[in-house]
Amino acid sequence: GVDVEALSLRMAMQQLSREEQLLLCLRYDREKTQKETAALLHRSQAQISRMERRALDHLRALLC
Repeated sequence: GVDVEALSLRMAMQQLSREEQLLLCLRYDREKTQKETAALLHRSQAQISRMERRALDHLRALLC
């Protein structure tokens, strides 16, 4: 059978910007800290925190 939740998440992720996708991949798939993610994306930890919150809000909106 098809995992409907996983399929929905995958489809919603495709609607995010590349930067949002990368950020969420680093944070949740690769389990990087905000500080590590900030270094990889050449941003401050505060910027990553704000970006992450916006990306998760965007993802939630797409899934509702």
